[in-house]
Amino acid sequence: WVRWWVVGCAVVVPVLWSLVKKLRGLSLNPAEFEILDTLAAREGLTQQDLADALLVTKGNMMYHLCRLAERGLVDRRPEGRKNRLYLTAEGRRLLEEALPEHEALIDERFSGLSVEERAQLADLLGELERSQPPEDRLGRLDYLRACA
Repeated sequence: WVRWWVVGCAVVVPVLWSLVKKLRGLSLNPAEFEILDTLAAREGLTQQDLADALLVTKGNMMYHLCRLAERGLVDRRPEGRKNRLYLTAEGRRLLEEALPEHEALIDERFSGLSVEERAQLADLLGELERSQPPEDRLGRLDYLRACA
């Protein structure tokens, strides 16, 4: 099993580095991309809801949201004692620019697998993720399954 872990890392790490490079070209880092992507799917989240969804601290989320708000990508709308988070038109535009490159890179890197094999891999990874302790689950394999 250790060998499978090493092989898995040897596949995933280069893909992640390639994604980081692509995002840098858009002046985004992976955390900011993930925030924009999550808000596009679930606008109106609170800062705490977003931090919980992405498994980061509220302080870490505050840092990234401040940067994104300064760039005009995220809008905070007060609702009682909380702020609801929404993408701005510019945030949505930047995400729409980033997503095709992101998806193309993933598609290219997984082109050695047939559509059926990609679906099988997504199912297997989903099973593996569900077998993890609840506090360790990222819950992000829906994206992989959608790309299969």
